[in-house]
This record gives sequence, structure tokens and C-alpha cells, in this order.
Amino acid sequence: MNVLELLLGLGVGVPALVWLVALAATVRTILSVPLLRNVVVDQTRTAWPTLSVISPACNEAQGIEASLRSLLQQDWPALQLVAINDRSTDDTGAIMDRVAQEDPRLTAVHITQLPDGWLGKVHALHQGTRHARGDWLLFADADVEFAPGSLKQAITHAEARGLDLLTAIPEIAPMGAAGDAVFNAAGVLLCLGARLWAVKDPASTAVAGVGAFILVRRSAFEASPGFEWLRLEVADDVGLGLLLKTHGGRCDVVNGRGALRLAWYASFVDLRDKMQKNFFGILARFSLLRALAMAAVLTWWSTFPVALLVPGLPAWAAVTTGVGLLALVASAVMYAAWARRPLGPAVVVPLGMVLMVYLLLRSTVVGRRLGGITWRGRLYPTALLKAAQKVKV
Repeated sequence: MNVLELLLGLGVGVPALVWLVALAATVRTILSVPLLRNVVVDQTRTAWPTLSVISPACNEAQGIEASLRSLLQQDWPALQLVAINDRSTDDTGAIMDRVAQEDPRLTAVHITQLPDGWLGKVHALHQGTRHARGDWLLFADADVEFAPGSLKQAITHAEARGLDLLTAIPEIAPMGAAGDAVFNAAGVLLCLGARLWAVKDPASTAVAGVGAFILVRRSAFEASPGFEWLRLEVADDVGLGLLLKTHGGRCDVVNGRGALRLAWYASFVDLRDKMQKNFFGILARFSLLRALAMAAVLTWWSTFPVALLVPGLPAWAAVTTGVGLLALVASAVMYAAWARRPLGPAVVVPLGMVLMVYLLLRSTVVGRRLGGITWRGRLYPTALLKAAQKVKV
């Protein structure tokens, strides 16, 4: 084998192997992570633990009322809902107050000042725990709508398995072809790298946390350092999973399809403008070098099928490339079906990967220009956030 054949073999062989591994990981994720809606609830049960739902919101006037009402309509005998208005400049606070006047189970908490050394959402969650009285705490984003019975299913699952933390992957509304292509690409990478099937293994380092739904046993939370430990953690949801697991909590993850739904971003442009902290802070870890390295690898792994257009491509290289491409597309289609996502954008998952590269590089350029991350109306310097970062993706 000459040098050119060796380079060609590596150029198409490595991505093909990666996507075959990703396909296996996707299958394992689908088979291992249960569906929350399939949890059977004992309909004769009358005694349920107290539950406090803590829902932070900043400028969520468009979806906050539907979310609050979907929670208040749950068949739960001892429900407390703590809604935190985190310095909103729209009608979020007024909507919370109006719903609270109608239903005494809702407590509206208004935050007007953010102390130094805290990220806004983490501080809001911290304040919410001070008002919560439940044996279980559910941290839920303010744009999530809950299907009837979903809270009882979650508690039933957590109790049956002796869990201290249960997080759920929600069903997300379509966000346009480009946005859905990015989402499906992210789903493949999630299956490849997150090892969701291992979250429930106390001996595994795998952790998970999705801000839409994180159910925590209060006694386990109080045995940990709490949100003080995560004051400046950009990946606050995964950070909460890390907090509980590293302090002895038993954790698990479920598929919330059909039980939890939210409109995440309206379009690709909306996703681009609001995901700076995720790409620059979480993926790049505030590092230009890491961002460039990740961009190069993802570009290679997503564009390797162009080898099929090369005249005179050896048969072995064409077969290797074709198998790798089919594995990548199959992974994306399977994840999309599992998460109830549009299947069309999953077929063009290489394009979704390329768009992720664009978002990663753009967010890194913006972050370096700003010298940090702007989130909920405040600029946090890179050095401050990097020094406090605990989640290492």
C-alpha cells in the first residue's frame, strides 16, 4: 500500500468506523433508556410524597402560562409550584402573579438583583429551593408542557429504582429544516459520547441532566453542596446530574417523548443567536484551540462522503465510505424516530454536522470578541467561567 492509499484509507476509514460505533451506541441508547410514558402507575395508590416543582423564567411570557397550567392540572395531591421570575423585562412576572392569584399552590418569586459570583439561572434555582417544601424537587424549564399523569409516572419510576435523580429528554417541537438537521446531528453525537445507558450505574462516570426535567430527592440534594457548588457552571443541568452522582446519588435518564414537550428554538437563526454559551462554553470550553480542533474533526467526519465523487475511487474505498455514510444516516434517522423528530432532516445529517461546525466557530469568535458569554442580560468574563467549570464534555 502506497502513501496515497494509506491516506485515503485513513480519510474514509476513520469516519466510517466512528459512525459504525455511533450506530451501535444509538441502538444501545434506544434499547436501554426507557420511555417515561410506558411507566405503569398504580391507580389504587392514595398516598404520594410531597412534590415541589421549581421553574425559573427569564422573559418567557410567550410560553410560561401554558407551562404553569399544565403543571397545575396534574393529578397530584400534594403539589407545590415555585415559579421564579428572574429579572424579566416582559410580562413573565405579571403572568405568574395572575396565575398564583387563581391557584394557591403556585408561589411566584421575583428576583430583581443578581449577586456577583452567580449565573442567573443557577441563582434562580437556588432561590427556588429556599421556598420549596416537597420531599421531591422537580427542576423544570419554564417553557415545558407536561402531559397528564407524567409527574406520577416519573415518581413511580424513581421510587421503583431507588433513584435520587431522574432526568428526562423532552420532545422538542420542529424548528425548521436547518435547525432540525443540527438537532439530529447533535442527537447522534449525544448517543456516541454521553453513554446514557451507563448513567444508572453508580460505578460509571456517565452523568446526565436536561434542564427541561430534573427530578431530585430532597434528602439527597440536601446531602450535597447544593447550587453553591454550581454558582458559575454554564452547563447547569448536566452539572446538577454531576453534583448528585459525585455525592452518592443514584441517577437515571428516561425518554420524555409524549410526556414532556417544548418549543426549544423557533428556527436555525434563533438557535444560532441563543446558543453561544452551549457551543463556546460547553463544547469549546472557552478555548479557541479546542474549538478549531473540534471543527476540523467534525468537518472531516461529516464531509468524508465526498470521496464517492472522486473519479477512479478504488472499490474498497467506495464500499468503506458508503458503509460509513449509511451508518451515520441510520443513526440520525433512528434517533429522530426515538425522539419523535422530523425524519427528513435526519437524512441530511452530514449537513447538520457542517452547520454545527459553523455554530461552534461563530460562537467562539463572538465569545472571544466579547471576552466571555452574555446570558440573561449580563456579560460573564471567560476567565471567571472557565475557572469555575466543573462539567467537562
